Amino acid sequence: MTNFFLITLLIIAILFILYIRYFLVILLTPKRLTLAQKMLDHHPEKAIQILSRILATDRGNPHANWIMAHLYLKKKQYVLAEMYLHDILHYSSSFREITEQEIRETLAHIYYKMGDMQKALAQYYLLRKHNTLSVKGMKNAIRILVENNDLISAKKLLLQAIEAFEDDGELYYLYGLLEFRKGDFKAAETQLRLASKMYVSPEVDFLLGKTYFITKKFSQALEHLQKLPEEYLRSSEVEGLVGQSFYYLKNYSSAIRTLEELTNRLKQKNKKNSFLADVMYILGCAYEASGNIKKAMKLWTIIQVNFPFNQMAKEKIYFYTRVVTKKKLQEFILSPFGNFIKISEKLIDVMDYSLKEQIYEDEKNLDYLCIYRKDLHPFFHYLVHITRQTAIIDVEYINKKLLLLSRFRAKYLIIVAPYLSDTGIQYAQKNSIFLYDYQIFLKSKLL
Repeated sequence: MTNFFLITLLIIAILFILYIRYFLVILLTPKRLTLAQKMLDHHPEKAIQILSRILATDRGNPHANWIMAHLYLKKKQYVLAEMYLHDILHYSSSFREITEQEIRETLAHIYYKMGDMQKALAQYYLLRKHNTLSVKGMKNAIRILVENNDLISAKKLLLQAIEAFEDDGELYYLYGLLEFRKGDFKAAETQLRLASKMYVSPEVDFLLGKTYFITKKFSQALEHLQKLPEEYLRSSEVEGLVGQSFYYLKNYSSAIRTLEELTNRLKQKNKKNSFLADVMYILGCAYEASGNIKKAMKLWTIIQVNFPFNQMAKEKIYFYTRVVTKKKLQEFILSPFGNFIKISEKLIDVMDYSLKEQIYEDEKNLDYLCIYRKDLHPFFHYLVHITRQTAIIDVEYINKKLLLLSRFRAKYLIIVAPYLSDTGIQYAQKNSIFLYDYQIFLKSKLL
């Protein structure tokens, strides 16, 4: 009996000690949590030790689990971070300081980082079902949907978000991104311009710059691209867009400077890919436009050697080595626009045409409505097209010009171009179309 009494007393004493110990642990937990948080940045391993001791006696402690989850998230150990967040959900019957919304949105972020988009979306949809999805969560869900090309679901959620948070500019940026992905660049521009008034972010300027570039609004593209911070401007894509915008705006010196820097950096990184070939090709075109055929040819030759399937460089080399080899003709092709017009109109006069009206002009093309002075029917109109583009004139090109005849009530088509295809010449002969190569300028003694 005495032994039984002593054993019972011993058990009670042990339980009392354990209870006191547990009580002290619980009592000291807030201080330990505060200490662990202070150590996170400079002594993360000590913080883990303190938190591990707390969780050894209180597995479901939401604060310790929350700190551990973020600590491992920062270390990119996503599986461990996920485990601690699930422990909060499993052991906590109610959520006070750390809400279920915060936990599930953090889980969604972890799944996104792990590349499991469906699990990430599942967390957002669960919160949405309970009407606890924050606007930040909505934005993240929309970004994932757009990234995965589920544009219908993205737009549905986006419109709901805009209805609830109509003054949030980032939502209009996401709308612009969605339209950009769809290929509706006009709609993308509208939404992005709206976003730029409410949402100050480099991603707005970047996407708006790309949109303007695609729609050939190069001045506006430059305006937004050059506003980007240094880390954006040093990216190959942005620098390429800036260089090409300068080129299409005929600011060849700036185009050359920008594209030379980009080419050198890509070469240093040993990035011999199609992007480098495209950059070098445009750089060559900038050299060509500024009158330096020698430098342009050197670049195009490098492209042909390293990227034999690049057709554009091959055509440029063929043009200058086989088609237009005389220096006078090359200089005329690259001469100022005013000179191109002046010589072209002199040629029209030499060919016995009277210029009635200029109906189109751009840097490389001129269209005139003329009357042939030797024609027995002086009321017949001739459409004279003079081009200095280096691309080959083929049947497709001729047919596009033929469409202009009925529009301007012209009877005949005359084309003067440096590079005529054999099929184009044959097609012209069968259809009463007059084709002339650039030798006519030399024969007429205009160059």
